Amino acid sequence: MDTKKGNIIFWSIIASVVLVIGIAIIDKSLNKQDDVNASVTETKDITTFDRFYHPSAFVIDSLIRKAEGFEGYDYYNYLKSLRLPLKENALVKAKEYPPFVSLYSPQSIIVQKAYDASQKMNTYTAEEAKSDVIENVISFKTTAYKDIYDTSKQFHVVLRQGETVIQPASNGYKSSSIKSNVSYDDDLSPTSKRYTREEGYAVFSVGEEIDFDKSAEVLFLYNGKDDYAVYELDFKKFIGN
Repeated sequence: MDTKKGNIIFWSIIASVVLVIGIAIIDKSLNKQDDVNASVTETKDITTFDRFYHPSAFVIDSLIRKAEGFEGYDYYNYLKSLRLPLKENALVKAKEYPPFVSLYSPQSIIVQKAYDASQKMNTYTAEEAKSDVIENVISFKTTAYKDIYDTSKQFHVVLRQGETVIQPASNGYKSSSIKSNVSYDDDLSPTSKRYTREEGYAVFSVGEEIDFDKSAEVLFLYNGKDDYAVYELDFKKFIGN
């Protein structure tokens, strides 16, 4: 009888211990799941806007190291990679030689400044990179070609997303250089025909009217609203690059 009673007590203790352990395991599992959910929630809270304008320390370091490792034509090819894809060609005279539009994202600026510093045997730091990023500003470099005898074109650039159209700040499109008697470079081969090449830039101040999770468009007005080219802008493609 004592033995039977002892066995009952023993198994009761074991059952209690198993129950306690089971509850602890379940509780730990739930806590772990909560941590995972919290992590996922935290990750979801990091928007495309944040990643575009505020690259992590790891991304900044990677961009600087990439720039410092450029050799030969690496930097030239990198600049070409910043060009936006041509979405619609509604140009009149310049249909065969559409302009190039490149996005100067905060992260590409880090690469360019790090490369410039390395060419001068200087070091571009992460602290400098963070201070060079200007939030809510989007910059584009343009390279347009026109007939060598044509001096009448008045270029303009606008940013569009859906029904929202934004004009550039600082009095609009600015020409930075003009060079005559040059070939058109379309990434395939230089042409034999000669053109006047005009490089310029447009800077936009953007706010909540632009959704960085959606694609936008850049319109290059070559000679008025009926003579234009449209370029696709996917912000996500310029994160970490």
